[in-house]
Amino acid sequence: MRVLVFGDSIAFGASDIEGGWVQHLRNHYREIDIANRTDVQPDVYNVSISGDRSRDVLERIENETIARDNDNIRAIIIAIGINDSQTDSGIADASIDEYVSNLNAIFDIAKKYTKKVIAIGLSPVDDLHSNPLECDEPQYQTICYTNSIIQKYDRALEEVCVNNAVAYINIFDAFTQEMNTPERSVELLPDATHPSNQGHKFIYKNISERLTDLIDRKKES
Repeated sequence: MRVLVFGDSIAFGASDIEGGWVQHLRNHYREIDIANRTDVQPDVYNVSISGDRSRDVLERIENETIARDNDNIRAIIIAIGINDSQTDSGIADASIDEYVSNLNAIFDIAKKYTKKVIAIGLSPVDDLHSNPLECDEPQYQTICYTNSIIQKYDRALEEVCVNNAVAYINIFDAFTQEMNTPERSVELLPDATHPSNQGHKFIYKNISERLTDLIDRKKES
């Protein structure tokens, strides 16, 4: 059985030499199989792409699910939205209405292949350094990521999940609380937007129990 993860650079594991929280999920299942000398745990496929928005995931989710054996899918995990919330000169990359529309369509497609569809909430940024984004390249100097806007998109995601009976796992609250000093914020988000190795370990620690329960439960929901 296979678990597919569709997301952006954070789900892809950018800025983490260990591959991010998705790699920790993959390792979890591999360790069980190795310890028990079995091959029964799900294979986790990270099909996330840096820079993706919800419109990008919508465009590719069906073909990429089919290409990975649509009859063998245990769960589909969606982790998308922070790039939708990005603003350039004050204009969001995608309005919340567009984001909601894309999510509804993504969930409709995912449900064709599994009843276990799970959404991972958005993570915060260090907006002392991401509003605007600190970058030497001129084309990025009007780009902003702000927690107040990200939280609006995260709340929209949660509402869409409720309306579609999709499981939602919050990241924003615990991660924000952990960023309790400027020094800790830099440790967790060294470039202000992408979690570090420590950041991804923190994310996985906070979502792993519920995530694996949703994936593993015998009765699909």
